Amino acid sequence: MMSAHALDTPSRSNLDSRIQTTPYKANDVVLIRAAIGRAVHVVLGEGEEVREMATGNSEAWEIKDAKNSIYMKPKLPDAETNLLVTTNKRPYSFDLRVVEANKATYRLTFTYPAEEMAAKQQQLEKNKIHFSFETPPKIANDNYTITIGENSEEIRPVSAFDDGTFTYVKFKRGLEMPVIFKQTDDKKEEIINSHVKGDWVVLHGIYKNMMIRAGSAVIALHNEGYQIGSVGTETGTSSELILREVVGD
Repeated sequence: MMSAHALDTPSRSNLDSRIQTTPYKANDVVLIRAAIGRAVHVVLGEGEEVREMATGNSEAWEIKDAKNSIYMKPKLPDAETNLLVTTNKRPYSFDLRVVEANKATYRLTFTYPAEEMAAKQQQLEKNKIHFSFETPPKIANDNYTITIGENSEEIRPVSAFDDGTFTYVKFKRGLEMPVIFKQTDDKKEEIINSHVKGDWVVLHGIYKNMMIRAGSAVIALHNEGYQIGSVGTETGTSSELILREVVGD
């Protein structure tokens, strides 16, 4: 019978499987694989300090903390147990297992995507300033398309263009601004530096593929005219540019 409990298995580095990361989820248990004679380093968020730790088998494990780090290693081969940690910011739950040395974790780093997104949204609100097109930016490329995710029509951008240096994405008036990420070549997402001008989000750069997110809603924004080191042809207009919609399979 399959267990109904959630157990997070950290993602492994492409360069070294012993170096791992995992997104923080308060209600999930994170798996740590350790080996006899090998130490494990768990890296928590910046500014975190361990307040309390409890394990189900303290005799079989050596566990120490230092600021936002936890160091552990098993002392016995049959030492499967759990570890509960409380910091000044968050609770953590771990499942500790002893494995062969070539399968062990050396360093596990937590990421906090939900909190990073919330902080970015808060910063966007703080950066809102008056914006008009009395002196419009020079439009170098307006060849942008979108792919709309399920139940995501609400955050659909009205228009998008770039001026060869910055990217401008307009949303309907009154919408709480979503967060825009750039998509890297390995399909990872990184928050883009930006500021808000009226109904526009001004991205500090030009990117080939972007993801617009607000809660569970998501829209992909594609720069069809993207070319490194090249500036496209000016359209001569700065009003409601048309976004072509890409229909998924």
